[in-house]
Formats: sequence, C-alpha cells, structure tokens
Amino acid sequence: SKHDMGLFDLIDAISQDENGLGTAYRMTLDAFEAGHENLRPVINAVTHRLISRNLYAEAHRLFNSTLNEKEQAQSGYVYNPRMELQPNGSPFDWSLVKQTGFSMEILPVRQRDGETSNVLRLRFLNSPIRLNNKLQSLRLPPSNLILSVVYASKDLRTPKPIELIIDCGRGINLLTSVKFESGDIAKRTLTEKFTVPSENCELQRIRLSNGNLVESWKNRSSGSLELHEIAVSFVGG
Repeated sequence: SKHDMGLFDLIDAISQDENGLGTAYRMTLDAFEAGHENLRPVINAVTHRLISRNLYAEAHRLFNSTLNEKEQAQSGYVYNPRMELQPNGSPFDWSLVKQTGFSMEILPVRQRDGETSNVLRLRFLNSPIRLNNKLQSLRLPPSNLILSVVYASKDLRTPKPIELIIDCGRGINLLTSVKFESGDIAKRTLTEKFTVPSENCELQRIRLSNGNLVESWKNRSSGSLELHEIAVSFVGG
C-alpha cells in the first residue's frame, strides 16, 4: 500500500544516517510486529547498514526476529543449511553472486534413492575463474564447533581444489576449511573441528575459494559441484 511505501522510504532514509540507524532498526522491528507485508528489502538494507557499522549483534537480531515460520525452521548457526529455501537477500542467508564462466543456483535434484532434494549447484563453464565468493555471513559463539559439508561432484576439473572456508570476516583469521575432490564423487561428508576465538571475530563468513589463480586459459574449470548441506554444530552436541 501507499502507506507502506511511505514507511519503507522513511526507514530507508533514516537508516542511511549513522545517528538514525538505531531508530531505523527499532522501526523495522515494529513494522514487522505490526504485520506489514513485503518488508524483506527494508530489513535487508538495514541489516547491511548495521553490519557496515560493526553492529553485528543488532544485525543478526534483526535477521532472526523477522523470519516467517517457514524461515524460522531453517535457523541455526548456518541458516538454511540444506538449501531448502531460495535465498531471501539477507547477508545471513546464502548469497548467489553471478560471475562470468560460472553459475550458482539452488535447485531440486533427484537423488539415487529416488528422492528429490535441493542442492546449491556450482557449474563451471570451461573458462578460467577466480573464485572468492562470500556465501553467507555467520554469527557464531566463541566455542569449539564442527563444520560438516555434504557434497557431490560431477566431471569436476579444476586447476586447484575448490575450498569452502570459514574465516573471521574480511579475510582475516582463517578458522577452518574443507577441500572438494575433483572428478565424479558420489555424496560424501567432510567434517572439521574448529574454534571461534573470543576476540576480533564477532562476525564470520563462509566463502568459496580456488586459490589465487592467474586467470589464464590453461587454468580452466569445468564440471559441477553440488553442495547438499553446510552446517555448523557444537562439538558433542
């Protein structure tokens, strides 16, 4: 409605001013509580601005407090771990960035047992590519955790192994990583234990990398990698 648009524009304008960000945050929560529809773009914009001001706790709280019932069922240390929903555009959800020579999408795939389940599929289109894609921002507690990744690959050929990395945002302080095997790999699970430090690591991210490759034609990548699940849990829990 017109009223909604006016409210959304107001929140957007207020959130662009550093001093108004706290007000915009509360207004967004109030608008959600009041049942306003189509708030997602506003929520995402305010969330991004909170992160850019290092207000990570507020950003994550805003994300978690404004999920609908279907989305709430997907929350955890990694949001939407089994790719059951399409991304909603939040930094705390999967980010499927388009890149030349490479496509990334969540789509249903029929499994060997006849069941269909969603995967995050990365397809490499036989060209050189430098992967450094942030997949999701996380807010993990300082503790001992386990990363668990279920994947499969089909005709995957890459000059260097593709890695899934968790670090303390902005590329500092690698926390853990797993490497995917090339070729044809039926569904396989990789697990790694890691520790989130209590300082200088308030926001983490999951990202993909294939090393700092020179983009030359001899460094072409082809085939596909299917990520079935990316989850983080407590050690022993």
